[in-house]
Amino acid sequence: MDPLVRAALTLQQLALRSMGTAAALAAGAYLAYFASGPLPLVWSTVAFSLFFISLSIRARRRLGRVAPRDTVRLDVELFTRARPGASAARTTRSSTRS
Repeated sequence: MDPLVRAALTLQQLALRSMGTAAALAAGAYLAYFASGPLPLVWSTVAFSLFFISLSIRARRRLGRVAPRDTVRLDVELFTRARPGASAARTTRSSTRS
């Protein structure tokens, strides 16, 4: 295999593997932006939907795959998704009380 093709395939696989973490970081950034002030309901609905779909996909992959090589990566991706979700729930609950 040509070294250029091998490098391109390696970069493609790396990009695909890091998309989950990038999506979780985007959810965290949106949560921080949401905490700074009120946002349109449509944005929050879309962001929550994308977050929930992403979390569901990763949880299904994690439960379906027990291979030790991918387990750590999937656990990290699940944690990076669950953390903004828990913070969002806490922020929303505390803002509705006041």
